Amino acid sequence: MIARDIPSQRYKPWLLRVAHSPESWMRFLLVVVFLLVCLLVFFGVERPIENGDLTLRLGADTQTYYDFAKLVRENPGNSGITFLSFNNNLIGPVALALALQSPLLIVVFNIAAFLLAIEFLRPTGVSRTWLALLLAINATTLVSLVTLNKEIFALVATLMLCRYVSVPRPSKWLLWSMLLIGLMARWQQPALTLLFLYFRRYRPFRQRPLLAVGSVVLLITVSYPLIANLPFVRDFATYTADSQKGSIALANTLQTRGLFPIALLLKAVQSLAGRTFSITYWMGEYWTEDFTDLAGQVVIHLHTLAMVVLLVVAFVVGRIRMNRPLILFSVVYLVVTSANLFIQPRYQYPLYIILAFELARREDTPSPLMASLRPWQWFTRPLFGAIRV
Repeated sequence: MIARDIPSQRYKPWLLRVAHSPESWMRFLLVVVFLLVCLLVFFGVERPIENGDLTLRLGADTQTYYDFAKLVRENPGNSGITFLSFNNNLIGPVALALALQSPLLIVVFNIAAFLLAIEFLRPTGVSRTWLALLLAINATTLVSLVTLNKEIFALVATLMLCRYVSVPRPSKWLLWSMLLIGLMARWQQPALTLLFLYFRRYRPFRQRPLLAVGSVVLLITVSYPLIANLPFVRDFATYTADSQKGSIALANTLQTRGLFPIALLLKAVQSLAGRTFSITYWMGEYWTEDFTDLAGQVVIHLHTLAMVVLLVVAFVVGRIRMNRPLILFSVVYLVVTSANLFIQPRYQYPLYIILAFELARREDTPSPLMASLRPWQWFTRPLFGAIRV
């Protein structure tokens, strides 16, 4: 057959393709509704906050980034700002604010980055509409699209990592781009990505992922008591002492005394679930907090709730297995970030993105647990069956 006789197929992004079934149309419409909600939240909440018409806080550090960008703009070359340090990173959001100089343009950039990052996963075979919807149910995703923040860089870098480990021959430019964008969020993300890639490269760790995790736990257990008295670590411990109370304060003490494996259990639960299971908090303290702080009183709790739900679903359908490279990265990421004296559930957002990616992958082989639930599939399919589409 002559080449010109072969009908050409024009490439269309995933969000512009015509759906082929009622279910596909429903997913498409839900993604569009989510994007419309993002615009409504921006024009109805975030823009009035920026204009001073509302005394609310939607993005955790949004105003801080705008203030630093203003300082740099007014004092070029002599702002006195440390953009990258052991416990702080201002590179990504401040650079974005300086480059675009408009909250509306920043929202356009965020939404475009969100859609392009998902489209970038086309070679992986993931259901991109399901991925977009799973990301949409986490309030952190909405905030990352409508405010100036670090999480949009973490989202793009994490989705690039998902592609990197899912295609047969990833390119070097993908690796360097992923590391650079991750650095725009937090220096820990590219550092842990390189550690993960090291584990994947060497056979003992690749074949025994638990050995890799155990090595990281052992390294932190032995090294942290040795560095706990260094000036910058001691200063950071003093800085975070007032905000970290209860079980986290106890975990920090155990960690300093060489009992990091015990501290890890306490911190990992707090990092992933936050106060989701704290009955006393929901029955009393929660209602006495400042509700003008939407980031701390609404967004973070919706984030941890979504995290718990996806963890349960991923476990039920057999997607949390250590032989999956992205699950190994997630566990290593959780272990290392749990060594931080300051625990913040939104720092675990990359783990949520990976769970969403794993659930949105098309797989025909159900897990043993799902197979055992087959007699009740009239009940389980509406809950779990769709994610294998």
